[in-house]
Amino acid sequence: METMPIVGGIGIFAGVLVALAVAVARGGFEPSGELVGIVGGCAIVFLAGLWDDIRSLGPLGKLGAQIVASALVIGTGTTVTIVGHGVIGAGIALLWLVGLTNAFNLLDNMDGLAATLAALAAGFFAIDAYFKHSNVEVLALSVAVALACTGFLPFNLRPGRRAAFTEAVEKEMAAIREEYRPVEPDLRFEIAEGSASESVWSEDLGRRVLLLLNVLPHGVLAMSHDIEGLVETSVNLAAVAEGGDGVGVLLSTRSSIGSALRALRRRLRACGELVGAQLEENEGYPAWKPNLESPLLRQFQEVHRRVQGSEPELKALHAGLECGVLGEKFPGMDTISFGPIIEGAHSPDERVKVDSVGRFYKLLTETLAELARG
Repeated sequence: METMPIVGGIGIFAGVLVALAVAVARGGFEPSGELVGIVGGCAIVFLAGLWDDIRSLGPLGKLGAQIVASALVIGTGTTVTIVGHGVIGAGIALLWLVGLTNAFNLLDNMDGLAATLAALAAGFFAIDAYFKHSNVEVLALSVAVALACTGFLPFNLRPGRRAAFTEAVEKEMAAIREEYRPVEPDLRFEIAEGSASESVWSEDLGRRVLLLLNVLPHGVLAMSHDIEGLVETSVNLAAVAEGGDGVGVLLSTRSSIGSALRALRRRLRACGELVGAQLEENEGYPAWKPNLESPLLRQFQEVHRRVQGSEPELKALHAGLECGVLGEKFPGMDTISFGPIIEGAHSPDERVKVDSVGRFYKLLTETLAELARG
């Protein structure tokens, strides 16, 4: 398993402090109020980041820490004269420091990018402090930051990540192929190089999506107690798609028992609410429980024997049928479903066997006649 560096900020900040302490101890310079303010501001931002890594810090907390840190830097005398008005200048400086802090943080989306830019910027500050504007404090601080960031880079630049990712995915793919080989012998996975996305999920969103997908039920949940081999309740995790500011998960629920269907939907709502998801539900197909004691069914069986000269084959399907809708509108209504032979239903290949239409029509008219005779 590849080691993931998670304490780079501690190493960089500690390296800068140690370097400055050594420079002061060896008599390189006496720390000024400006330097103390800069180091103090860095300490505030560092502690806020450390707390965010350990316990999580909200956006307002992070912004508050940045404002306090920037105010400390400005208040201890660090200035760059842009306008002559002190208050306006301080306001501009505060906005600049907070804005630059966040802009730099947004750059930290690729291994080594932020550390490399920090090392380059600090290096140019050091060159300026040595050759152009002689300033020992700026030179010491710039060299300390540049070297600390450079020292961190070997641990942040991990050229083997792509190979490690591919290896991990292929290992999981092999396990899945082996698991489903008896029913999916041609199952295949492919890894292809793609272009960089314009947007990425936040760590929080990615974590919540994975949690939701792991806890959502999928597949057959219960079998019928009345008819052997009949699925009673199931849920299909049909699709997962990114859209807008989040991720949509589409599920299809089905049950021949109304109470089981309602219980399943409550379970799905609970899964969504646990990760802060918004839920939308449609009415779906009402449940239609098979009734083997149906008087209408018995009459139809008698008609079938008389008209077709054979015993009808009774089947119960785990599917949404209009009988359930009608039964919900007219509680207690006796219903059965029969028709001509259809293949490839609800697909471009759907077709009906023509020779079965006449048989179906004969059964329908004879059954209606039998019902009319009472």
